[in-house]
Amino acid sequence: MKADGLIQITDDLKLLDPSLSIKGVFYDWSNNNVNVIIQFREKENGVFIHERTFTFKNLTGEELTTNDIMNLLKSHPILSKFK
Repeated sequence: MKADGLIQITDDLKLLDPSLSIKGVFYDWSNNNVNVIIQFREKENGVFIHERTFTFKNLTGEELTTNDIMNLLKSHPILSKFK
């Protein structure tokens, strides 16, 4: 997935034309949290890489599909900028 322009990832990190890759999805049954590990790469084939974990609540309490994960990403203000 990619975004165009300067995208603010954190308060102190902005990336130019970044791409996004999902590196892992972990589900915690005890609290219905879904942890998605995302890797950001600046520009096409850029050398700067930033990885972080985003936590979402699984409101259904059921097993998640790939579509469910993509919908969670689309609901996040930063991650929704990536297409």
